[in-house]
Amino acid sequence: MRRIPFTLLIAIVAVALVTPGCDLLTGSDESNSDEPLPVAPSELNLTFGGYEPENEDAGFGDPTILAEFTDDAEQFVDDEIAQDPEVLAMENMPETDVYFLRITWGHLEREGSSEMDWSGSASVINGAIVVRKTILFDAGDYIHRPREDRRTLEWTSYTYDHLDGLSLIVFDPPSILTDDAVLNQFSFETGPYSHTFDIYELANLDTVITVDNDGNAIHFTSVKREPGLCKIGFMRGEWFRRGIDWGEFRGGWIGEDEELRGHIHGIWGYDADGRNVLFGKYVDIDGNFMGLLRGTFGRHPTTSRTDGVGWFRGHWFDKDHEVQGAFAGRWKEPRGRGNNGYFRGIWGRDCPYLEADLAQR
Repeated sequence: MRRIPFTLLIAIVAVALVTPGCDLLTGSDESNSDEPLPVAPSELNLTFGGYEPENEDAGFGDPTILAEFTDDAEQFVDDEIAQDPEVLAMENMPETDVYFLRITWGHLEREGSSEMDWSGSASVINGAIVVRKTILFDAGDYIHRPREDRRTLEWTSYTYDHLDGLSLIVFDPPSILTDDAVLNQFSFETGPYSHTFDIYELANLDTVITVDNDGNAIHFTSVKREPGLCKIGFMRGEWFRRGIDWGEFRGGWIGEDEELRGHIHGIWGYDADGRNVLFGKYVDIDGNFMGLLRGTFGRHPTTSRTDGVGWFRGHWFDKDHEVQGAFAGRWKEPRGRGNNGYFRGIWGRDCPYLEADLAQR
């Protein structure tokens, strides 16, 4: 990877000797390993963390990125409801609110081995739900078809040591199409977890719910499409620690059309002034430079220091360091050294409302 060489990476210190001056935003090291951890790289003090606006090998030459973050893990669905005349009418009306929603469930950290039945349904009072993708569905997982009701979606899904999920579009038309002035709602129902959201909550939703002590959880991420030139999409990947107070992240950059557009790699930690900083780089599928990432991160105020759950946000820039858009999401560290946590997020370009909203996260 083309970055300015680390100058401090060779310096190794034992964890017992590290006494950070700030409240660490990382999880505890539960591995009981005697192996020392490296100190943070000096690149955390540079403007873009040492990342340069240059091309890379595909997937940064990282076998994990090339294996884990591909379109093979997410399959497009030819949902017949998308061609329903009423749904097409909703889609073509400028007054219709459109929400992009991704739901993943199971072992989000790829830990644990217990079977969980997540078969269930999603529904809206008004409007329609269209399936865009299934996420990591196995041979025994499937969407119930044919779908006879545009408002209701049903599926069969079992998870073991991994996760499943869905990518959806939710259409919320004006009440003149439905002759029903009742506030629209989106309901998610499964054995492990069920919840009903008021439709406006889907405009800015990013929440994880743990359902048992074996690591099973569910993650909702959604955003409302803005009118005009605004483009939005998603980010997903692994978030992990390299040292006691710094780490890396890597994953995929997903377009508004749900196509995998490229990959990201970055570092997070503290600069010399003790500020929480995050840097990274975005390249397309072939490794061509697409943007430099710069932002910050923190721990959710409702979690303890050792929970390792938090948020991140920032902007990405072109080769001339001009702002191209904003991004935001949440991360969760793994339980114990040697495992990988995860991050999920959204990005927006030319989206004034979304940019202002993300800045408040």
